[in-house]
Order: sequence, then structure tokens, then C-alpha cells
Amino acid sequence: MAGQQPVASSCSRPQSQRQRPLSFLLHVASNCGYTQGMKTAISIPDHLFNDAERLIARFKTSRSELYSRAIAEFVARHDEDAVTQALDKVVCSVNADPSDTQAATASALAMLRQVEW
Repeated sequence: MAGQQPVASSCSRPQSQRQRPLSFLLHVASNCGYTQGMKTAISIPDHLFNDAERLIARFKTSRSELYSRAIAEFVARHDEDAVTQALDKVVCSVNADPSDTQAATASALAMLRQVEW
């Protein structure tokens, strides 16, 4: 309408940019909101939600940060390739020969002796 100022928002585009390509629109849409990254909705049991809320208060963090850290830890523990790569890195850092089974066996036995069964 003539004479009226458009309402500005962080998600609206100025009138001069209305003919931009779709890639521009996707970029603008991805930057709308107050958080970065993928948004998702999950259903969890009440007791787990309450436990998470206590940790959020204790760590003075956001719900998104707590859930992101939990998922990252879960993925790190269960991603077999990542675990193998991490172990390979350790072996390389101590200049161990992976084919030296005698040294590996002795090292494993020494570690097992330190564990309470």
C-alpha cells in the first residue's frame, strides 16, 4: 500500500531483494530464529526430561547444549570407525608396531592387572 512502511523483521527481506534466486531465500530462511543448526522434536519419558532439566540447572547451560553434548558423546562411543581411528592414532603416537603382538599382549596384561574384577 502506498505511504505505509513495511514491517521489519529478522526473517523478512527488503523489497529490493524480492527477485533474488532461491538459494538466497534458503540462506535467509536458515538464518531465521534464535539458534543455529538443525531443529528437531523428540519424545522422551518424563523422568528422563526431569533428569536433564536438573543437569541443565547444575551446568548452567541450555537444553539444546545439553542434548547436543549427549548426542555427540553417544555417537562418539558407538561410531566404530571413529573408535578405530582414535586407537590407531594412539598406537602411532607411541610409535608402537601393530604387528608386535608380544608387546601388545604384555601391555594388555599389565592393564588388566590394574582393573578390579
